[in-house]
Amino acid sequence: MTLAPSPTPNHSAARPRRTLFNRIPWLLTWSLWAWLGFGLYRELPRNPDSIACRLPLGEREILAGLIDQPPLAVTIAKFDDDRIFVRVWDIESGTETCRFTGPSWPGALDNLPYLLAADHRILVVSNRFDGPVGTEYEYMAIDLVNGASRLLGVAAQGSRVLHPEQPWALFVGAGQFCPRAAWVVDLRTGRHIFAWPPANTAIKRHALNAVFFVGRDRVAISTWDGEDDSLTPVVEVWNIGDAREPAAVFRNLSLGAHGAFTMPSSTTPTGRVAWRPDEWEPSEFKVFDFDHGRLLFDNSVDRPGMGRFGFRRQPEPLLLDAAGAACLSVCQDAECWNLEKRTLFWQPLRTDPSANVMRVFPDMAYDSMRPIAAQRYDYVESVQPTGRFSVHEIWAARFNNWKRSVMTHAVRDAWSGAVVYRTSEPEPDARRYLSQQRLSPAGSWSADEHGVVRRLPPPPNYPLLALCQTILALPLILLGAALRWRRIRRLRLANPAP
Repeated sequence: MTLAPSPTPNHSAARPRRTLFNRIPWLLTWSLWAWLGFGLYRELPRNPDSIACRLPLGEREILAGLIDQPPLAVTIAKFDDDRIFVRVWDIESGTETCRFTGPSWPGALDNLPYLLAADHRILVVSNRFDGPVGTEYEYMAIDLVNGASRLLGVAAQGSRVLHPEQPWALFVGAGQFCPRAAWVVDLRTGRHIFAWPPANTAIKRHALNAVFFVGRDRVAISTWDGEDDSLTPVVEVWNIGDAREPAAVFRNLSLGAHGAFTMPSSTTPTGRVAWRPDEWEPSEFKVFDFDHGRLLFDNSVDRPGMGRFGFRRQPEPLLLDAAGAACLSVCQDAECWNLEKRTLFWQPLRTDPSANVMRVFPDMAYDSMRPIAAQRYDYVESVQPTGRFSVHEIWAARFNNWKRSVMTHAVRDAWSGAVVYRTSEPEPDARRYLSQQRLSPAGSWSADEHGVVRRLPPPPNYPLLALCQTILALPLILLGAALRWRRIRRLRLANPAP
């Protein structure tokens, strides 16, 4: 009897499955390497001195503002006489694109009242004249597209506020002691679309405390009602298209002391406003929702380490996001609040009460550290109107007698607390509150007093990024080469040459 030969095992079908199974760890490892690359792209320090152009500004020329799209810079200059000129520059090339003639201004340009509606490319400038209650200003709107100019017909003295979406501006009129009138003017047509107080009202109105836009089509007037011996704080909300009577009146709601004109710190298109009620306690702030008629947030409890100051302080930055759901409050440090949940979602990392002076004396960071420890200290440097703020970071490490500290500067998003980018050196124009004239509305460009324009965020440090990625990839490359050499060596030993 003849036995049939046993079937030869087919290893070719199992080899693809085994190869795929062996490659899965490598795919996961290289995916982790790529993910670390994205993290390094954001976290590695960048070079803040990335200059886009240098504007050749004259001796008597100031920067009026920056425009995102198209990238333009607007300056105001005086040459031989008192006549001012408006110059428009192309940021990418650094060349002057057009020049328009403005009104006469006898004083210095640093005292010139102006307002740039960057989204609508309209510049509002003023010429000074003496009115019945002192120095008043008459405003002119200049279209930066075709150079058309028109007088706005207002004699204002105080604040000027732009509407967040429409080409409207809110002007506050002059008064003997405090402002007593306000107008909303369409900058394109020069038409007055709102005036306060109405001419047909019989209610006695006192000086204004604050005037600001509420939402997209309303104006809030903070004033006082009643006789001099029994004044009641009141906030009237008016529809811009209807000046017959206020749409809503909120009594016992004061945005400042009687006789002191105090503009709110931040307003949103959703009808929310934030302000600091006490100039002696700059850590406190309130948020009021005019759409629902309620006080949304009141930070009246002293924060840890905060107390009443024995002197008046300058107004500190206080910003709301567009939806009015988050707030950035800056006093000695920055605090990011979720207003709906009433929770604090970001604050600086400070673990030592004496950390206030560590920026000047960084070696003090080691005094409170253990023999083997690592810590980080944060200090707020500046705040941008776009909702970003710069933080000075000290990274300190100690191993017995060995000490080392590295300083970086991180720009964070106030509405999430996340890092936007880091730099190794402070930004050239890092101040407590970066003015809107030195920053474009979308935060794409910034400029200093010398006319140097920089792109934001700065470009990454690609050589440093490539070096870090190479260091991370080197162990994987060496491991792969060693495994390949081992596999080839096994095949040679299994199949020796005849």
